[in-house]
Amino acid sequence: MIRVFLVDDDPEVRAGIESVIERHEAELTVVASVGTVNAALEVIESDAAIDVSIVDLGLPDGSGVEVVQALREKQPEAQSVVVTIHEDDDHLFPALQAGAFGYIL
Repeated sequence: MIRVFLVDDDPEVRAGIESVIERHEAELTVVASVGTVNAALEVIESDAAIDVSIVDLGLPDGSGVEVVQALREKQPEAQSVVVTIHEDDDHLFPALQAGAFGYIL
């Protein structure tokens, strides 16, 4: 079972991703779904087991880069994929340097 952590400030986006994951419930499960950096850091600090995180870079209280970095430090085996509307180097490279495995535009 792959444990997925969702971090996006848009509840509709999170709900959409969750509905896709639910269609594959034998292989995937959502361990947490939050909309802010602070809430994401709380989940990470709670020692929730995470295999994959899907993280929006633009969050209301900071950058998803903080989430990627914190997860990498706490659970180095977890893979992070960032979601962003920005395709420029200034947004993508910091996320990749923080430990993101990939990105979705």
